[in-house]
Amino acid sequence: MYSKSFMVSFIVLMLIGTVSHSNDKVQQQLQKLNQVIKTAQDNHLNQNETSILVDAAIRGILKELDPHSYYFTKEEMKDIEARRSGNFFGVGITFTIINDTINILNVMKQGPASSAGLDVADKILKIDGESAIGISMSEVDHKLRGERNTYVTLDLLKANGKLQKEVNIVRSRIPVYSINSSYLIDDTEIGYIKISRFNATTHIELTDTLSILSQMGMKGLIIDLRGNPGGIVEQVYLVADEFVDENENILITKGRDPEYNETYKSTPSGDYKELPLILLIDGETASAPEILAGAFQDLDRSIVLGQTSFGKGLVQKPYRLADGSEFWLTVAKYYTPSGRSIQKDYSNKETYGTLKDRIVLKDGMNLGHTTELTPENGFSETTPIFRTKSGRPVLASGGIVPDYVINDDSITNLTKSMTTENIFNKYCLSYYIKNRKNIETLYRGNFRYYFESFQVDSVMIYDFIDVSIASGIVWDQDEFNTDQNFIILNIKAALAGIIWDENKRNEVMLTNSKHIKKAVELMPMAERIIHKN
Repeated sequence: MYSKSFMVSFIVLMLIGTVSHSNDKVQQQLQKLNQVIKTAQDNHLNQNETSILVDAAIRGILKELDPHSYYFTKEEMKDIEARRSGNFFGVGITFTIINDTINILNVMKQGPASSAGLDVADKILKIDGESAIGISMSEVDHKLRGERNTYVTLDLLKANGKLQKEVNIVRSRIPVYSINSSYLIDDTEIGYIKISRFNATTHIELTDTLSILSQMGMKGLIIDLRGNPGGIVEQVYLVADEFVDENENILITKGRDPEYNETYKSTPSGDYKELPLILLIDGETASAPEILAGAFQDLDRSIVLGQTSFGKGLVQKPYRLADGSEFWLTVAKYYTPSGRSIQKDYSNKETYGTLKDRIVLKDGMNLGHTTELTPENGFSETTPIFRTKSGRPVLASGGIVPDYVINDDSITNLTKSMTTENIFNKYCLSYYIKNRKNIETLYRGNFRYYFESFQVDSVMIYDFIDVSIASGIVWDQDEFNTDQNFIILNIKAALAGIIWDENKRNEVMLTNSKHIKKAVELMPMAERIIHKN
């Protein structure tokens, strides 16, 4: 049996990496780290497992290097790989937590939960014999997911009030779609596609969706990248290649080691190289979608609309460790076709990731990007200027600055608290249960009829207010009056999400979107940009 001392030394050297030709200084520092971990394990007031201390040490090392070198445990990697691959093994429900209790919002058609009889508005009380009251969303996900063909057992409180114990569900493959909303905008020939992240199936999903929209008469396209946190770079390249003319640079990577210097060029393939295009971005658009926005902007392939993106342009290489954990080490930077870096300055850890480290402009046209060329936006005589294909000036100021700026409308504290406390889902679930038969009869097979005719009436508003106050919301009538239209739209959208799915919820929410309206208005300009090229 190995001694504690040997095991600590072995684990540290395995995880940090044995350097066969390293110098004495490296070995000395590794010994120091080994000594700290062993001493902490043997002498600290609280007993800690070696793996916990080593995990913390690795995270500390990587955090010191840059903001985007990460370490993930074996368990964390399972979730990441599920999101990357576009599927996982689970039961096929979407849920929310209301008053510490899991409430089912949707049940996947022909999925495991549907086969077991689970339904909208059912409450999950126990998972595998253990109480599920008060656990977090991530804990629910962890408990419901597992290996293929394994069982999970649930105790349910059905929507009709009956208790149903020990419902056995066989886990099976559940797809995770990266495109969670797509449709043809009413009274236009413009398609809308929301890409929530870039996983292994994004390109296939995109081409399938584009084919459907084209058959519906699409003549222009809006791609919504707002809130997209990133994903697989190769999928970004494949998506871009559908729209960009042959032999153009789409993406460039440069690292300290020439091994990581690559240029991704467009090919002749792709059926949408003449399709007018507008991209939507915001401050949460990060990494992979910024590559797409930067490429399209530099190549004058589309109009980029919204707010300055996050500014994450570092390339991570994954290194798998013996225990199944993994660390991602930054090895290069991403550059757009014009040669500008997407990555913003990360020397100030306090401001990194806030509005303070991005260019924030007022609403309006920014196609010439001259607004950025001012001292108040950090521009000086030494600031390098890059040029798009048509000669427009663009800067490497961190993130992608849009061609047309639209900032989000602010909402009141009342609406924020109602969102945080899940009031919209809570109210709409109760409304759906009470009116289910009527809703199913009128709307289930006809979303267009719901979209055009369903109205949130005064009775619903009064009931919604009662639910809010009963849930502890401090009511402010003036703030409600300010946000009333937005609140009513949220109620209608949340109900659509329960009747159908997230796609329909998003479609309702975007009904009065000023971003969509402006994108539709600018589509003729996007068409002229293509013809100029």
